[in-house]
This record gives sequence, C-alpha cells and structure tokens, in this order.
Amino acid sequence: MVELQKLLNLQKELDRNVLLFVKYNKKKNIDILDIIRALQHELIELENEFNWKWWENDKIIDYKKVKEEIIDLFFFLFSLCNKINIDEKEIDNLYFNKFMINRKRLMKGE
Repeated sequence: MVELQKLLNLQKELDRNVLLFVKYNKKKNIDILDIIRALQHELIELENEFNWKWWENDKIIDYKKVKEEIIDLFFFLFSLCNKINIDEKEIDNLYFNKFMINRKRLMKGE
C-alpha cells in the first residue's frame, strides 16, 4: 500500500517547483482559493468524460482519461492538505471520525 505521507511530500516538492519554474501571475504564493478553483475545474473535466448531456448522443467513456482526471484531483487535494498542514495521521483520524458519523447517519436513515 502506498504511504499517504510519501504522496503528500512528493506534492510539496512539486508545489515548490511550480513556484520556481512557472510564472504564476507574479504571485509569490498560491493561496487556498487557487487550489479550490483548480479542484473545481478538474471536477468539471472529470464530469465531461461522462454522458451527462442528455441532448447529445452517448459517447464511449474513456476510463483511462477518467482515471487521469481523478489523479489530477488528488494532486490538488494533496496540495490543499499541505497548504493547511494536514499530515497522514491527521487525514487518517479525520477520515475515520467522519466515516463513523456518516455510518451512524446511514443506520439512522438520515
């Protein structure tokens, strides 16, 4: 199994390189809203891989492209985690706690 912390560290390195090698509107930092916007656009790109336009003919879904779009989402999610200092242990704890809440809601029919 891949260690989440390893992926978070790789993303941190990539984010540093983005700031070094890409001119980002002359900004020194990428802020949280920038990352959120990127996530929104990646979700739209993922959505566009599916037949959501009922007025058009169905297209063949390219699952290789779907998987690439999902990985793009992970890049920005990891970037966001790094930006607000969430590490692997905290992700694990927060996820498990939210899982328990959601499971309880499901059992109650909420």
